[in-house]
Amino acid sequence: QRRRFYKKYPFAVLATCDVQTATLDDYERMLSLPLSSKRAFFMGLHPRVGANSPVRTLLQAEEPRKISRKIFDFLECSDLASIKCLVFCHCPKQIHAGEIRDVMLRHVDIVRHWRTTSH
Repeated sequence: QRRRFYKKYPFAVLATCDVQTATLDDYERMLSLPLSSKRAFFMGLHPRVGANSPVRTLLQAEEPRKISRKIFDFLECSDLASIKCLVFCHCPKQIHAGEIRDVMLRHVDIVRHWRTTSH
């Protein structure tokens, strides 16, 4: 199914999660780099704290900021901010319409929140 989907929509991003229980934190773990990891990366650039960190080799580059930006651009998926369509492929048979609505509205709220924050 995924192969057919990508054939029809070659530029789509397919992310799978438990639709019933997904939260903003789940989306952030799936599509972004955790804040703690970002802090650890930048601590490696600190002269004392990161004195033995391999991250410090970036400082020897001609444009260390440009390289750091490329690294984070690669590691973080910002596609959710420009999403135009959410597709939900599976709901349990016994679920009621009101529950489906609540799940979908929660995901719409997550996307709205993602757009207003910087990821």
